[in-house]
Amino acid sequence: MKILYRFLWTVFSVALGVVGTAFGPDVREYFRGASSTSRLQGDWSCEWLVGEGEYDGSTPIYDTIHFDRASDDLVEGYGMNPTFGPYPFDGRNSDFAAAISYGGAGENENLVGVAIFEKQRDATLLMGTWRQIGIDGLLGGSVKCAKRQSER
Repeated sequence: MKILYRFLWTVFSVALGVVGTAFGPDVREYFRGASSTSRLQGDWSCEWLVGEGEYDGSTPIYDTIHFDRASDDLVEGYGMNPTFGPYPFDGRNSDFAAAISYGGAGENENLVGVAIFEKQRDATLLMGTWRQIGIDGLLGGSVKCAKRQSER
């Protein structure tokens, strides 16, 4: 009887190992209870389009945002834009969306804005809208962020 239990335990262990190897992070996150909320952490490459509805022909703004912390209800991090420099953000979070408010740093400290993201495809793509107010008035448009490959 002991031999049968050992054999069954070995088969179970091997099967679990094969499943864990085949499905990697997805299975580990399932068993750990990780949600799309915790997968929000890390670096995201973003494209910010200016204008409503149809793309207005302006040059898109490209930057990186980094979520330092993402809990069930709060997010915190920073963005980095090659032209405007770093900017901190914080906001609210849910399983299907995140909303952040951000402000400029240094000479851009008077720049303030908000972005609302809808999480797509297991939180590897964020799509949404943004608005900001600066010296030139109100700007806004759509935004799309993709999780960097090394962060998935």
